[in-house]
Amino acid sequence: MIENFSRFLVVGVGSTFINFIFFYICQLSEFKIFVSSLIGYLAGVLNSYYWGSKWVHFKVYELEILSFTKFVLLYGINGIIVSFIIQEVQLSYELDYRICWLFGTSYGVVANFAGQKLLIFNKS
Repeated sequence: MIENFSRFLVVGVGSTFINFIFFYICQLSEFKIFVSSLIGYLAGVLNSYYWGSKWVHFKVYELEILSFTKFVLLYGINGIIVSFIIQEVQLSYELDYRICWLFGTSYGVVANFAGQKLLIFNKS
């Protein structure tokens, strides 16, 4: 269990780093903050699913398409919420876009971990 959680954290940190790099590049390219956060989030999601299913959970699914579909729906809904949080924090408080990203990502980490454990890679 602890090894599993440690691997989840490693994948999460790597995916978050990928997310931020894409977000940062989009911001430097003067994309809208909402679009930048969606692009970064998508890059992190793809990394997270691949490593989460292969290295963290070691679970082979008969219906892998179903687990991937649930993963995409969970992360897609949360990605939109994260992007709105980032945008609203930036508009409401005029904070630096990197700080806004931290607010949105904090929500995303908690929501995605809970959804992944309860809905996608559960053992029942």
